[in-house]
Amino acid sequence: MIKNALRLALAAAVVALAAALPASALAFPPGNDSPGAAVAIPAAPAFVSGTTVEATLDADEPSPLVAADDGGTRHGLDRSVWFTYRPDRDIKILADTCDANFTSHIDVYTGGPGGFGVVETKVNSYRDCPGDRRSFSARAATLYWIRVSTERDGVRFPDGGNFHLRLTPQTAPLNDAFSDATPLSATGTFPASLAFASLELGEPSYREDTGSIWYRLTPSESTAYNASVGASATTVTLQVFESRGSTINRLRRLGQDYTEDDYAATVAFNALKGKTYYIRLGTSSQVPSPTSLQLTTNTAQGLGLLVTPSSNTLASLRHDGFKAVLSCARTCTLGVDLLVSPADAKRYHLTKKTPKAPVKVGHIGGTLQAGQPTSVTVPLSTSAAKHLTHATSLHTTLRVSVRGKRGTATGKPVTKSTTLK
Repeated sequence: MIKNALRLALAAAVVALAAALPASALAFPPGNDSPGAAVAIPAAPAFVSGTTVEATLDADEPSPLVAADDGGTRHGLDRSVWFTYRPDRDIKILADTCDANFTSHIDVYTGGPGGFGVVETKVNSYRDCPGDRRSFSARAATLYWIRVSTERDGVRFPDGGNFHLRLTPQTAPLNDAFSDATPLSATGTFPASLAFASLELGEPSYREDTGSIWYRLTPSESTAYNASVGASATTVTLQVFESRGSTINRLRRLGQDYTEDDYAATVAFNALKGKTYYIRLGTSSQVPSPTSLQLTTNTAQGLGLLVTPSSNTLASLRHDGFKAVLSCARTCTLGVDLLVSPADAKRYHLTKKTPKAPVKVGHIGGTLQAGQPTSVTVPLSTSAAKHLTHATSLHTTLRVSVRGKRGTATGKPVTKSTTLK
C-alpha cells in the first residue's frame, strides 16, 4: 500500500513538472541536427522534407555563421540541419528551400566534420522564391555536405520552421556560344534556358550580364519583326543585332531592352530578305527563372492569330450577331468582317446582281491584348438584318485582318467558313 502510494505521488510530481515546463523543453532536435547524422540524398533531382524547429548549432559548426541579405544587412545563423549528396558524374546543381516558412540559408561543403571546406555557391534569389536558392558545380564521386540553417532576425533567437530541400540538375544551354546560335525558321514562342550560361571573348554584353544565349534569323522575305521576352522574376536582357560578317565582332546593334518585375522586354526591327540577324538573351543570375523568346511579325501568321467561331445559328445571328473567340500572341489591331457567299447574297436580295465575290454583311474592329482570348460579336448591318429575316440557311465566312498603323490590312487574313441553319 505504501509503495503504491509513493509510486502514484512520484508519477503525479512528474506530470506536474512536465506541465510547468515550456513545450520546447520537452521537444527533441531533428534527427539530422548534426553533420554526423546527416540525411543522405541518393540522387538528383530530389525533394526532401526537413525542419529546423528545435535544431541547434554544434560547438564546431563550420563558417559562415553570418549571412548578408540583398541590402547588405548581416544576420547570424542558428538552428542548422544537415544533408549529404554524392553525384555519380560531374553535374551542376540548383539547391533551393523556396517553400520554407522561415528565413532560411543554404551552405555547401566538402570534407567532413572537423575538416569542412566551403564550396562556392551562387545566389539566385527572386521574388517567387522566399527561401534560399543557390547553385554550385559538383564533381563525380565527391561527397557534398548541405547545411540548411535559420537566419536570426535581429537579437531574437529564431524559432525555425519547416521546408523542402530541392536539388535540381542543370544543363548548360546548347546555344550558349555565338557560333551555336539556335536558327529560327519561323515566328513563334521558343523556351529559353539560361541556367549556367557563360560569356565569350568579344561578346557585346549588356549591363551586369554573366551569361547569354543566342538565336539566328535569316528571313526569306523582308518584314518587320518584334522580339520580346515576357515579364520575369529575374532580369533578362534582350538585344537584336544585324550581322555584318561571320564573327561575333561583326555585329551592329539594332535595339535592346530588359525585363524587370512586371515589365516585358521588346525590340522591334526591320529584317531584310537574305540578311542574317542575331537575338541575344542575357542574365546576371546563374539560374534565372524560366523564360521564353517570342518572335512575331505584323501578319496574322506572325502574330499567332487564332480565330474560333462559336456555335452560331441563323436565329442567334439575327438576334445577337456572329460570335467568335480571337487571340493574338502579342497585342494586335484587327478588322473583322462577316461575309456571305455570292449565291446567298443574290438569293436573299443583298445585291441587285449576282456578285463575283462574297458580300460583307457586318464589321467590327479593335485591339486585342497579348495572349488573352477575347469574345467578339460581329453585328449584322441594318440592311443585311432586314433581308435575312426569312433566310433558311446561310453560307458565311469570318475574315479577320491585321491592321497597320494607318488602319490598312497587312498580310493575308485568317478566314473561317460556316454554314448556318
